[in-house]
Amino acid sequence: MLNRVDNRIVFGPSFYITDLPAALACLHAVRKAGYEDVILDFGNCTAALPAPVLALSARVLKMQLEKVDFTLRLPNDQKLARHFQNANWAYLLDPAKYSPSNVKGTTIFPATQFLDSEGQQRAVNSIIDGVLSVTKTSRGKHSQLSNGQSMR
Repeated sequence: MLNRVDNRIVFGPSFYITDLPAALACLHAVRKAGYEDVILDFGNCTAALPAPVLALSARVLKMQLEKVDFTLRLPNDQKLARHFQNANWAYLLDPAKYSPSNVKGTTIFPATQFLDSEGQQRAVNSIIDGVLSVTKTSRGKHSQLSNGQSMR
């Protein structure tokens, strides 16, 4: 269930892909009403999936480039709030308040955004580094291509 009060968009109790059209409509309505700042309130949210959050973050980036400011209220659920930060969702939705995630785990790769080919290359290198860090051969060396060269 999603609703909007002025420039505040309230998410909860979940944010699934089926909720994305309503979230995007709320963003459009906030902008059409003339607001230049948006509050994304996930306080009551107890579940959120990557697909809708990342799609939302893409729209947020577009609006940030149009000089719209965003404030994120993290979920009250501490586990989900931690996931927002570890997965880099908090930073993507509110870069003024949250720092980029520095998680280097084996089960999560923080989401990244890029605007050019250099940024894309950095993102790809980071992902490959993460994969290689958990795919060691029996001798403890990183996996290599058949020609003996490293994947990087």
